[in-house]
Amino acid sequence: MSMVSCNILNSDTESSECGPGIIIPGECIEGVKLGDSREQVEKLLGEPWNIGWTDGPYRAWRTYVYRPSENPTSGHGLSISFIYYSEDQPWGAVDMIRIYNSNGSKTPEGIGIGSTLDEVLSAYDEPDFVREGFNGDGGKQGSYLWCHGITKFTIGTLNDTVEGFFMGNHIPFSDEEEQDYRCID
Repeated sequence: MSMVSCNILNSDTESSECGPGIIIPGECIEGVKLGDSREQVEKLLGEPWNIGWTDGPYRAWRTYVYRPSENPTSGHGLSISFIYYSEDQPWGAVDMIRIYNSNGSKTPEGIGIGSTLDEVLSAYDEPDFVREGFNGDGGKQGSYLWCHGITKFTIGTLNDTVEGFFMGNHIPFSDEEEQDYRCID
């Protein structure tokens, strides 16, 4: 297990600048921040297209799924996961945010779905953790993680093109795969 601490932000961007169409690494995506309540998310984004579950070996989440604004009839654009504590408290705070399909959102540095890996690596310091491999179709997959305090901000790529963003304090893995890195303050 490696433990690291750094800040992906190369600017003095404030989280108050976050809103629709904006991704601030380690702070917020589409105006949603880690720790927000379900009511805050619904006020900001409205009713989700779907509500489901996300499971990990040590915790579970209730997940809101919003379809991408550019193609609202298919795909998953944004998923927001609220920590699940118990049947008595099924809706905890936002603990994980993922964006998959292009909805036009970009970081202050101009990085969004469709950006190249070279653009990502030019915009930010070296990642704290990198995992690369190949999928079943022979495509090169990459996961590039930066720490912002204890928060993980990950950019996922396919064939060196950004396919998604993740922000949270924990990444759900299968029971067979351990979490092999942790961000610390």
